[in-house]
Amino acid sequence: MAQDSSFHVRRALIAALKADTDLAALVPPDSIYPGEIIADPAYPLIMFTDGEAAPLRRSCIDGATIPVTFTAYAKPRYEAKQMVETAEDIVRKISAQISKALDRKKFTLGTDYEAVAHTRWQGSIHRRNGGESNAWQAVVRFSARVIS
Repeated sequence: MAQDSSFHVRRALIAALKADTDLAALVPPDSIYPGEIIADPAYPLIMFTDGEAAPLRRSCIDGATIPVTFTAYAKPRYEAKQMVETAEDIVRKISAQISKALDRKKFTLGTDYEAVAHTRWQGSIHRRNGGESNAWQAVVRFSARVIS
């Protein structure tokens, strides 16, 4: 029976991002959030920002299609009061690594839920973070197809 498996997908994808060593070189795993962030977080950071679910039913398939969005935030990097990397460059590197870590991957959704999710990168948007003039954000979208 098809069901909303977005919780399981979110949990699996966040775990995959936190375990990705190339991404950890850009964003500490403790700065990858499932939706709520702490007050005054350190930059850069990644946040799960969107998820929904729609049933997927075929003659031999029971599952769901789940659009997923992660948003990465970055500020410029300074050394000795000199900017050595722009926020835009940092956020584009993070975006590229998120898509590399999750695109065309297969995730087992846990022992309490017998299903797998197949992910595909759907695109990214890079822009200034509206509230802060020196910060940038990347919105990275995926589609997860869950088969149970």
